[in-house]
Amino acid sequence: MSFFILFLLFTSLIGASLALHYGFNLLNLHPDPSSVKIMDAEYFKINYTFWLNMIFLAISGYMLYLGFFKRKDVMFMKEMAPKSQVLEKTLKYIAFIYYAWLAGCRSHYKVLYKFIE
Repeated sequence: MSFFILFLLFTSLIGASLALHYGFNLLNLHPDPSSVKIMDAEYFKINYTFWLNMIFLAISGYMLYLGFFKRKDVMFMKEMAPKSQVLEKTLKYIAFIYYAWLAGCRSHYKVLYKFIE
């Protein structure tokens, strides 16, 4: 069931992006890249977003602490639907792989910034 929901979300995301792209193309609303002026940008600044990220990082760390250390009696979640331990472990490791992939995407943004400049 979760893969079906994932499939629905993924196909709706692709469908919406294609509809927007070809809708803008049909109405000739794509922005002109020659009118864009690239200015020097500060890539890192300590402002309110930094502190919000730190707050949510602390909340996430506390939730992980509760999940991994305080709840030793629960080996796998049983609240919503019965799932096997193999499925729970598989989904956990897939999530870890995606987190590592997202952490590695920072290098791609550096390449994108060099391309823009």
